[in-house]
Amino acid sequence: IMGYWEYSGVELCVGVDDDGGPFNCSRALNRAFRKSTKPFIMQFGADCLPNTEAMAMAVNLMEYGTPWVPLFDRTDYYNEHATTQMLRGVDWAKLEVDENLAVPFQTGVLAMTREAFLETGGSDERFEGWGAEDSAFRMCLWRLNGGGTPLPFALRCLWHNNEHRILGEENLSLCQEYERIDNREDMLRYIEQRGSYV
Repeated sequence: IMGYWEYSGVELCVGVDDDGGPFNCSRALNRAFRKSTKPFIMQFGADCLPNTEAMAMAVNLMEYGTPWVPLFDRTDYYNEHATTQMLRGVDWAKLEVDENLAVPFQTGVLAMTREAFLETGGSDERFEGWGAEDSAFRMCLWRLNGGGTPLPFALRCLWHNNEHRILGEENLSLCQEYERIDNREDMLRYIEQRGSYV
C-alpha cells in the first residue's frame, strides 16, 4: 500500500503512537504533522488509498483561499478477500469494492492549510482508543472556518476487523463538548483552555 502513496508524489509523513495502551489516533496525526514541511496538509488513515484527483482539487481550492476541505462524501470498502489480494500485490484498480460495506459519508480524511491545522491546536489527544476524535477535529475546523462541503469522491479503504470499533463513554462525552460549541470565539477559547498539541 505504501507504494501507491509513494507513487502519488505527496510528502508522506507517517505518524505513530506509543507502544502499550489503546491506540491514540490523535497523537499519531499530530506526530505526522510535525514531520510535514508543506503548506497543505492531508490526513488519511493507514487503511486508506490515495485519490490524486480529489487531492488535486483540494489543493486548487486551498490555493484560492479555502482553509479546509473534506476530501470525500462517501466511503467504499474492499472486502476481506480483495484486501488480501491487494496486500499480495494485485493492483487495486483490478479489484472491486464491496457495495454491501459502503457508507454514505466520510469523516476524518481532510485537507487543510498548515495555518488552519495550527489554529486547531492539533487533534485532541485526550481521545483514547477508537472513535470520535475525527468528528471533534472536523467540528473544530468547521467552527473556526465555516465551509466544509465534501468533494464528490469516494474514499477507498481496506477491510479490517471491526471488533475494536466500540465508542467508549469518555470519547463520546468529549466529542459532545465539541458539539456544544457553536461559534469561532468559543472554539478558540475552548482550544486555549484545553491546550495545544502541536
